[in-house]
This record gives sequence, C-alpha cells and structure tokens, in this order.
Amino acid sequence: MINIQHLTQKRKEYTLLSDVNLNVEKNKILGIIGDEGTGKTTLMEVLAGILYPTEGRVTLGGYDVVRDAKKAKSLIGYMPESMAFYGGMTIIEYLSFIAEAKGLSFAEAQKSVKSALSATDLLSGRDIVICKLNQVGKARLGLAQALVANPQILLLDCPTRNLTEKECESILKLIKTLSHSRTVIITSQSSKIASICDETVTLSPKQPDVDAKDVNTDGEMD
Repeated sequence: MINIQHLTQKRKEYTLLSDVNLNVEKNKILGIIGDEGTGKTTLMEVLAGILYPTEGRVTLGGYDVVRDAKKAKSLIGYMPESMAFYGGMTIIEYLSFIAEAKGLSFAEAQKSVKSALSATDLLSGRDIVICKLNQVGKARLGLAQALVANPQILLLDCPTRNLTEKECESILKLIKTLSHSRTVIITSQSSKIASICDETVTLSPKQPDVDAKDVNTDGEMD
C-alpha cells in the first residue's frame, strides 16, 4: 500500500532524511519513533504530498506522490503534528468545512462527517465550540478530520502529543480500532505506540538507512 524507495530529503545544505526504504502492507500499522529533529514530520509531509522528494520514489496505493499527486492524495487522511483549528467553529462546522475543502458533495459530506463523528466518539458533542475542547478532545477532532472522505491511508503525526498517559492510551486504542480497514502510519517520540503497531522503526539523526525488513517489533533497529 505504501512504498518508499531510497528517499532522501534535503533542505539547502541539510539532509533531513537519507536513503529511507519502507514498505507498509495494506491494513497494517507502522509506528515511526524518534526524538525531535530525526525527520518524522519531514517523512510524513512527503507522504502527504506537502514536500516533494529530493531523491527517491514514494508511492501510495501504486500512485507516485509526484507524478500522480492528485490520485495519491485522494487516498490519505492526514493529521499533522500541530493541528490548526478554527476555535470559533463548532466541531460539526469544522468537519463540514473540511469535507467541502476535500470536494465532497453536500450529501457525501453529511454522510462522511457523521461517520467521522461516530468513529471518534464526538457525535454527541458535535455542537461544542472547538476552543472549549480539552487536549484529548482536540486529538479526537484531529483524527475525525483525517477520516473525512473515508481515506484508505491514515498519516498521524504525533497524535498523542501533550496527552496524559491515560489520554494517550485512549487515543491509541481508538487508532487501533480505526485501522481495521485502513493502512496507518503513526509517529511519536515515545515507544508506547508500539503497543498498537504491527511494525515499528526508530529514526535517529545519524541513521543513514531505515528499512522495514531490518526492524523488529520492539522499536529497535536490528
């Protein structure tokens, strides 16, 4: 479902990612663990089509993220590390706005938004103003907006950031549930995400090559 071949990402004189190789099968969860500055967000931005690869090739569902960018993007739901919400909107207003931005018809948007609300346990609170949500509520909303349009792939960049241990556990449990019919990549600085992952990789500033076939499930490179 997701294939990365010899991905190198540079910004001016800095190499952010070097010769990354990954293959994620359909309906599997891959966890990417690493400290700040190890390239987690850069990798997710390449997958989401925000950055073009400096070198290498990335495909989502067989579509090249550069040559077939529109088709590749249609497969994904993306939750960035720092979500920018419109605090004055209600939950349902925000998700309806996201649905419109994704080009859904009115009927499709209604159905998709209701499904996303239900999947993230936000349906009963759909009229709550976003600025009144706590951290875990905002994490659920971040997941809900990624689910709009029912994507085949979820890209979740540090979705448990700033959460308590109990809140983190609840969000990870929710992500595990959402993954039953989707391929998921989730990043974090904490190895706790390994509890829901089929496979994990650990990024470090000096790691020149990350290859899924060289990774074991406790998050360490072989």
